Formats: sequence, structure tokens, C-alpha cells
Amino acid sequence: IRRPPRSTPLYSSAASDVYKRQVLGCLAADVVKLRAEIGEIDLIVLTGDIANFGTADEYTQATTWLTKHLASSAGVTPAQIRVVPGNHDVHRGSITRTANVLAKGLLSEDDPQQAIAEVLSSEAERAPLLARQSAYLTFAQTFHPGLTVPWWSERSKIRGLTVHLAGFNSALFSASADDGKTLLLSQWQCNALLAGANPADLTIALLHHPFAYLHECDRGSEEAILRRCGVILNGHLHQPKARIASAPAPDVLQLTAGASYAGSKWANVYQLLELDPMRGEARAHFRVWEGHEWIPDLNRYQMAPDGVATLPLRRSPKAPAPRAMTPAELALSRLFDDEFT
Repeated sequence: IRRPPRSTPLYSSAASDVYKRQVLGCLAADVVKLRAEIGEIDLIVLTGDIANFGTADEYTQATTWLTKHLASSAGVTPAQIRVVPGNHDVHRGSITRTANVLAKGLLSEDDPQQAIAEVLSSEAERAPLLARQSAYLTFAQTFHPGLTVPWWSERSKIRGLTVHLAGFNSALFSASADDGKTLLLSQWQCNALLAGANPADLTIALLHHPFAYLHECDRGSEEAILRRCGVILNGHLHQPKARIASAPAPDVLQLTAGASYAGSKWANVYQLLELDPMRGEARAHFRVWEGHEWIPDLNRYQMAPDGVATLPLRRSPKAPAPRAMTPAELALSRLFDDEFT
């Protein structure tokens, strides 16, 4: 499974549109080159902020680029593209007073998780909350036919492996540029999206916001995802990051995407990820736009001087037991842990 780029916020000025077309056009060409070097790609994953203001015309542009350019370059169909929403996929003009009151009320309940579960499990109760992501949901249905809510899970066979994908919505309560620690995933989403994941060879969680953005009442969601997922892919931050977590379960690979296009203020980046849960190994290819072309990100990590990092990955329950590490391998593992944490 190789993780290509997250999509892009879309801007309106003529100059930025020209630059955006150059960056994203070259990105598609770079994917063609990597595919020739590394092999076929299984999935394209976008971890939110596909739009800038959550409007329908932005998603029309994004759909065109994804289906006609990126998918073709990656050798995949729209059915192999997976998306989750970010805070920029919220149309703030659609947030009603009722929705604001509902969100604040849920967080002030004596048992917020129970109250949130009751709302999210009811089509009528959750409708005011989900109105802010209606344009996003229409966009997501291009890649998730029949999707009725902006979260999902699925279990697929990829290269003979059972892969459980959980697409979380961390922007349910997003309402402003300064959401702070008012966001949540909820225990209800964790239970619904990770049900039946344990026997899978590989379980991957997709979400937009890092765990640090979650409301204090939702800290249990972080632990639930870390315990049950071998890979966590998120967005939001404008810099790519990698971390190996060892608690509450071993070898959790957490990758933050960065932005494939964020104008000239931030580095434009994407990642391609190779995962082998039978060997317990991941290879992360970090790519960066240097002004004229996409190149390996040579400066991202000391332990990845060629822009490619080999990292530990949680092994499949069906994988043979690994041999004990030699002292040299153990020392190298600790170096990786220190740097990527």
C-alpha cells in the first residue's frame, strides 16, 4: 500500500492558480516516475482540507484533478481513492445557531461520550452537525459510492492481505479558524469504525487533526486508535512528520502528510508509503517541491538522507514471530525512535 498525496486547498487569484497548476501537474508526473521505479500503487489517501472554504465549486475542481490527472498517473481508479474531511472542508456559512448550541451542549453534558453517541447514531439528531459538511459529503460519494455520512470504514483484500481502513471525521465540531482543543473523534466513532479490525493483517486510521487538537473529554479516542491501528495517517499540520509510538501497543506508525499545495508560504510536500505487515517494515518516501520539480526531501530526517526512511511496522497477526534483534539492530531502533518521535 503506497500513500500518495493529500489534495490541496484551492485559491482564486490568477497567479496562484497558475502556480497551483504547475505544482500539481508536476506532482502527477512525479507519481508516474515513482510508480515506474517502485511498482504499482494500491491506494490514494487524502487526509482532509481538500477545499479551502468547503464549497461545491472547489470540490468540482478537486474531483477533476483527482480523477483525470492523479488517478491516471497512479494507475488507479476512483474506487481506489479514499478521503476524510478537514476543518477547511467545513462550510462555515452552513453552521446554524442550532448546531452551535448542540455542540456546546454535548461537551457540557455530565457524560459527553454517551450524549455524543446518542446524537451521532441518530440521523435526525446529527443532521444539524453534519450540514456544515454537505458539499464535502457529495464530493466524497465520488470515491465512496452510497456514503451517507462523512465517516466510513471498510475491509478489503489487497495483495492477499486483509486491510481494515477507518476514515474518521475529526471536523464534526469545527466552526472557526481557532478550533483549539474543542474537536473530537468520539468513542462512538472509534467503536463503529474499528469494529472487527483485530484479525486484519493491517489496520489504518485516517483522520485530519492530530490528537493534540481533541477536547479533553475525548482523550480515550487516542488510546483506542493507538491500541487497534498499526498506521495512523493525518493532515492539518503544514509540515510532514513521522513518529513511532510504542504505547499502549507496539509499533504504531504515525505520519502527518503536510500539504501537496499550500502556495509559497509553506513547503509543498507529499509522501508515498510502502507497507509490509508480514515483514513488519514500512518505507516512507518523502517528496518536496523545490520550486521547479518534485525531488526527494533529503533534509527531512537525518536517518533518511536519500529521502526514504525504513521504519518498523506492526506485524500481521498471521506473520511468523520475528527473531530477537541483535544489539546493533536494537541500538538502531532506538535511534529511529528518538529521531522520529
